[in-house]
Amino acid sequence: MKKLCAFMLAFFYLSAVEPPAGFFMEHGIYSAAYMSDWSKLGTGKDIAKKDLNAFHFTDVNGTTAKEKYENMSSVYLTNKAVRVSWSIPADKYKTTMFYIRECKEVIVDRLAVIQNNADNAGSQSLFIEDCDVVVVKNSYFAGAVNQVHLRIENCGYVFIDGVEIAGIDYSGNGKFRNGAGIFVEGGQMDSSGKLFRRYSSNARDIQWLTIQNCYIHDYTFGDKWENKDGIQLHSVPNGTLFNCFVENWDMKYADGAIDVSHRRTDLSNRVFRIERNIIYNCSLTKSPGTGTADDAVVWVNNIFINAFYGDYHHGWKNVFLHNTWLYDDPHANVHYKLWGFDGPAQVMYSLIVSPHSMQMIFQNADGGVEKYREYYPQRNVYALAQTTPWLVGVRKEKLTYDEWRAMGKDEGSMLLQNSGSAAITRTGDTYSISSRSPAAQFSDGVYTTTNDARYRVSRDFNGKTRPMRPTAGAIEAQ
Repeated sequence: MKKLCAFMLAFFYLSAVEPPAGFFMEHGIYSAAYMSDWSKLGTGKDIAKKDLNAFHFTDVNGTTAKEKYENMSSVYLTNKAVRVSWSIPADKYKTTMFYIRECKEVIVDRLAVIQNNADNAGSQSLFIEDCDVVVVKNSYFAGAVNQVHLRIENCGYVFIDGVEIAGIDYSGNGKFRNGAGIFVEGGQMDSSGKLFRRYSSNARDIQWLTIQNCYIHDYTFGDKWENKDGIQLHSVPNGTLFNCFVENWDMKYADGAIDVSHRRTDLSNRVFRIERNIIYNCSLTKSPGTGTADDAVVWVNNIFINAFYGDYHHGWKNVFLHNTWLYDDPHANVHYKLWGFDGPAQVMYSLIVSPHSMQMIFQNADGGVEKYREYYPQRNVYALAQTTPWLVGVRKEKLTYDEWRAMGKDEGSMLLQNSGSAAITRTGDTYSISSRSPAAQFSDGVYTTTNDARYRVSRDFNGKTRPMRPTAGAIEAQ
């Protein structure tokens, strides 16, 4: 890891580009916000939600007012705010408001774009591709777009901080239209080993990605379902998605709150850490893609409320440590779906609470009936309705928890027969847990002191030091 950090610093030195302030390209450090006192750190919603009165908006026609920056050493796009209307059909480039390509250093600060067209005529609010270093911070993007608000493709080092993506209720009836929120593309590889989603000869391989303190919310209506995720990350490098808040993202019209994947087999040993995020009243989070066995996505200290997980990844490791899933919507009746999945997925020290009956693990026909064997849960606490079936789907029979355990699954886990037994108290989008809870001191602490910072869980969601016998879930008992 020290060699990796030294390499990155050497890159910045040789290219005469300064590393962005407040960001650190080392696992376990990541940023000033990450190293701060989390007991005093607001959620992504607290930090990124904008006061629109602080922006001075100008109404513009996008066809004539759109801006393009190309082949420049530095681009500083700051303090601009537009309400844009389009008079032509959506097009990837023609209806992008701000487009930047082939630049060494890009800094975007206090940029605000509101899309006036409810018909998705705008394609992107901000599109950046083939640049060395990209920083986007303190910015606001809202309304319906045909593709994605903040699109970054094939750039070397990417830092996103304090961005809000908001839906707009154009009709005034409580139905919010939006577009995909944040999309970072790192290239993909097909089954023959051919690299694609590389649109120029100067596409960069992404080396480091930090996204933090962002608020993505309100996609609850559209004319049809569209594949538009709140945060979508293809071929993630080393880095982190930290302290973001995704809210009200409805899969009837959009897709996942978070879609994260490794998609290249020509790269390896890339570990991307997703920590201290809140996924609130969104339909799902998910992970597709094919990578190498040395690649991983590590989910730590996250809180999911009424969101199931859809898994259809191959080859790389999907690792969950100390996460909490809370369900209070009776329509949220499935916890983990194995789609075209061959794993592996490791799920440990979770707290999963539901007051109603739900399917814990569902598997479809893609990938075969034995794919559940690559799903490895261990030392989790389940506080569920008593009638909960465990494994359902293409298998003819539904397995109970005891039958699931008899197959060697969920070693060391605990099933509580009602949700109240977890002794948690909900407070809006978070919760507290009593020291009397069976989940307290339940975990074995293997990851509390590990030397590998990529997997270490030394703090809980609130910044409290994890003891040697930590509480299951994202928050320590008190």
